[in-house]
Amino acid sequence: MFKELISYICILIDKNKSMIKYNLPDFLVGVISRAIYAKWLDRKATNIHKRDKKRFADLERTRAEFKESIHKAIFLSNGLDFYTGEKLAWEKISQYNNEKSEQLKVEYKYELRFLPTVDHFGKNPNELVFKICGWRTNDSKSDLSYTEYVELCKKVVNMSNKRTSTKKN
Repeated sequence: MFKELISYICILIDKNKSMIKYNLPDFLVGVISRAIYAKWLDRKATNIHKRDKKRFADLERTRAEFKESIHKAIFLSNGLDFYTGEKLAWEKISQYNNEKSEQLKVEYKYELRFLPTVDHFGKNPNELVFKICGWRTNDSKSDLSYTEYVELCKKVVNMSNKRTSTKKN
């Protein structure tokens, strides 16, 4: 984790130059190219910023700030889903196939359950706190806060345990 943070700090220092270069996190070296990562990061920042501008009239943050915050969240993730700890399928970023999705529907979505995505962490859009998680996790969390999501998960586990203990009796 220390090595990841040092790499991230180097990026912040680069801000004085005319163009920020986003280093490939160590856990992605040999998995994807820096070009694929940069393209994916840029697309995520653009899409999330555009969506949030529509959702929140008081949004004061720039696309560049979104990009920097998402990049930081990726470094801190160490390649794992923040909520489940599962390893994410970084090799699948930027490979979504609309035709395959149309043909396979639910099966295709299941194949991409560990596809990394960006989740807002917190309710204030100007705080720019993001967590990285899998597509499945993000779908299940939806717009819930972290606390609300954990409470929901506890209820699901409790109900599952009740059903399991009822079947045993």
